[in-house]
Amino acid sequence: LRLQRELGPEMEKISEIDVSEPDNIKVVQVIQGRGVTLLLGNKDFLPRFQSFQENYAEIQRRLGKATVIDLRLKDRFTAVVTEESE
Repeated sequence: LRLQRELGPEMEKISEIDVSEPDNIKVVQVIQGRGVTLLLGNKDFLPRFQSFQENYAEIQRRLGKATVIDLRLKDRFTAVVTEESE
């Protein structure tokens, strides 16, 4: 799997991988006791994942209880689902 090759040691942070949509690979990372689904798309897995890791404190401050976060846009993170909307 290309995702595993690209992420390398970062794969240890991932608890689930969803490849049901080849154009939008999804992974779940457990952060502070809750699962957060990250939409990675079909390319640039490592830069997207690393950017999320580096910016998580700010993402959490701005997006709060987001449970699904879209990382496919180059210059922003988007909350797709929050705990309130489930």
